[in-house]
Amino acid sequence: MGRGGQTPKDSGMTDSLPLQLGVAEREFTLADKNSKQVSVDMSDAVVFEAIPDRTPALVTCTVWDENAIGKNSGEPKVHAEVTVLEPEEFKGRKIFEDINLKNVNTKGRLIPILLATPDLGYKTDKDIKVPNFKLPTKAQMEGQQWAVSIRIQKGTGGYADSNRLSQFRPGGTWGQELAGDKDE
Repeated sequence: MGRGGQTPKDSGMTDSLPLQLGVAEREFTLADKNSKQVSVDMSDAVVFEAIPDRTPALVTCTVWDENAIGKNSGEPKVHAEVTVLEPEEFKGRKIFEDINLKNVNTKGRLIPILLATPDLGYKTDKDIKVPNFKLPTKAQMEGQQWAVSIRIQKGTGGYADSNRLSQFRPGGTWGQELAGDKDE
């Protein structure tokens, strides 16, 4: 089906080009049949700066993939996408966490996330730091909320600064002061 419930034939979409594809009310044009270059109106593109360091936030897990594979490393990882719910000025912003499961240093980043998820029932890191630990599934994690501190990860190699999450707590604790967020 094409736009508006039309089939490609009904909407004028055929094998002959130029082909116009409507996506989110913007038109994208494929110049000719053999071209892979697409023209896009970028005049309204939004580029976000990193959320300021140590910003307390309420976030929700919108994507959890415990079976992801690192594009460069080829190693297993957990890919998580969280969406900011509060504060209002950053509502809807996305922060991505990719945790390599072969690296002992990075897989430790999972522990505070899991401990801050009451539905999983983990009380201490000893409940998690076991051989053959079964990672929570997409169904268990998507929709979970956490109170966090948003941190800055400095950009390197030409990449801009980005955000990381720290100090995970259950979402029900949102509004309570996070340790280290108060200026001393």
